[in-house]
Amino acid sequence: MVLATADPRTPPGLPEDVSLPSGTCLVRAFGGEPTLPDDLLPIIAALVRTHWDRADAVSSAHDEHADESGSASAARVLGAGATARQVLVNQIDQWAADRLPDAVPAALLHTETLGQLVDRLAAAWVSWRTLAGHPRHHRDPHDTADALATLANAYDDLLTDLRSGRRRLPGVPLGAFTL
Repeated sequence: MVLATADPRTPPGLPEDVSLPSGTCLVRAFGGEPTLPDDLLPIIAALVRTHWDRADAVSSAHDEHADESGSASAARVLGAGATARQVLVNQIDQWAADRLPDAVPAALLHTETLGQLVDRLAAAWVSWRTLAGHPRHHRDPHDTADALATLANAYDDLLTDLRSGRRRLPGVPLGAFTL
């Protein structure tokens, strides 16, 4: 039996000069700290705005005093936000693809693109900030902070796996390999 292996002349994983932001850098950027490359900051800022808009629209839709026009407006915001988020996720994926080398074929395929994971991180951050600002909410802000930290750690673990060549992202072309 012949196994497919990566080209031995190319080390697996990400080269050291490929810089992807850590989970901590992303979380800080969600709060407005300029911890990311200049070309990624506007995308992240827009993504966070769409999640704030979504949180506001959901709150408005659940307001017991909302009328039909308010509910319709919230539905339009939710629909437009979903479309905008998909565009921004695609932009993050393109940003990452422009920086990542071809993937090692033997590496496990991750279930989400980098943009999808950053989108989930941004949603978790907005949820945490929303709950922290409303102490009488039915959910504990500490639980959402823990969920955010867990997701940021999982993101960092993914970066470690990408660097070691154990994992690859969907949509990143495969590198040359021999049989």
